[in-house]
Amino acid sequence: MTGPERAGDADREQAVDALREHAVAGRLTLEELADRVGTALTATTQGELDAALGDLPATVAPPAADDHARVLALFGDVSRSGRWRLGRSVRALGLFGGVRLDLRQAEVTAGEITVDVDAVCGAVDVIVPDGVVLDMSGYALFGAQHADAGEERPPAGAPVVHLRARTAFGSLTVRRG
Repeated sequence: MTGPERAGDADREQAVDALREHAVAGRLTLEELADRVGTALTATTQGELDAALGDLPATVAPPAADDHARVLALFGDVSRSGRWRLGRSVRALGLFGGVRLDLRQAEVTAGEITVDVDAVCGAVDVIVPDGVVLDMSGYALFGAQHADAGEERPPAGAPVVHLRARTAFGSLTVRRG
C-alpha cells in the first residue's frame, strides 16, 4: 500500500514561484503570499503543496505593467491600508505631515518591493506582515527611526521589502503586524 506522494525541493520551489506569480497577478496580498510561502516550504507531501495553491487557478496570467506608487502628506495625513495595489516600488513623503502605509493586505506586483521613505518635519509609519524579509537602510538627521524586526526569521524564498529611509526633523516607525 502506498502513502501520500512525497514532495521534493524542486516541487516546493516550483510552488513558491507559482505563488509569487499569483501575487503579481493580484490574487494574493503580501500577507497571504508570506503565509502560503511558509506552508509550501514546509510541505512534505504533494497534498500539502496543493493546499498552499488550493484556490488559485493552474495558469497564471502575465503580470500587469510595472508601476510605482507615490504617497505624499503635505501639512496633512495620508493613510493606505486594506487591499490596495502596490507596485514594485512606493515612495512615501511626510512633509510637515503624516503617512501611514499598511502593507499587510497590499496586492504586490513583484516578490521584492522597494519602499522609499522621506520624513521631513513629519512622520511615516509602515506596517509589514510577519513572514516577510525586512531589509532596512537609511539615516536620521535630527530625527528618529524605530524598526521592529520581528521575533521569527522569515523562511527562505519569503517576499522581501527593501525599506530605504531618510528622516530630517521627522520620524519613521516600522512594525510587524
